[in-house]
Amino acid sequence: RSLSLDASGRRVALLGAGEVRVAMLDDPDAGTSIRVPTVGMSEVVLAPSGDWVATESFHGSGVHVWDTGHGEPVAHLLPEEGTVRACFSPDDQVLATSSRNDLRLWRVGRWDEVLRVQRRRAYAGGGEALAFTPDGARLAAVDESGTITFFDARSGQRLETLEPPSLQPIGELRLSVDGSLLAAACPSNHILVWDLGQISRQLEGLRLGGW
Repeated sequence: RSLSLDASGRRVALLGAGEVRVAMLDDPDAGTSIRVPTVGMSEVVLAPSGDWVATESFHGSGVHVWDTGHGEPVAHLLPEEGTVRACFSPDDQVLATSSRNDLRLWRVGRWDEVLRVQRRRAYAGGGEALAFTPDGARLAAVDESGTITFFDARSGQRLETLEPPSLQPIGELRLSVDGSLLAAACPSNHILVWDLGQISRQLEGLRLGGW
């Protein structure tokens, strides 16, 4: 149903019915099988290092996190929330979650909350897509209308906002390796792409600062 690769592209996590399978692509038989709840698991998220795997929820119960080496559960975050999205920072130090009420950052390994950004209003449908910039300094998050806002990952300050040509739901966010492009996948089978480098140059030309 869902898969995720680590930063090397050599380790993969696969979410199936009641199981997450974590394995090396060149030796798939030597992986780890993790038993997971059979209801409410929507997507699997593998940490860049491959050491941790998290599952998002859709009408389920928060975010579950496991140690991929031993297959042991290490955290259950926001169990009271039914729909939650999640992503790891590029340096593997932070896990970000998006729920209907807020964005939160959690310290990987200790799983304690280090930052919370309250939404201006609660979202009816639950958490939306989010993604870190390659340097981990900013977090891009979708709001319920389809607008994308960048936040400072240390302070939670709202920075830049992108509004698509036509507001529509966004299912996934991805940034290019160099951070110059942002892609958003929509349920309408459209992919929206922003050239952040070009936007930054245009802002500088207008003396409005860079991106």
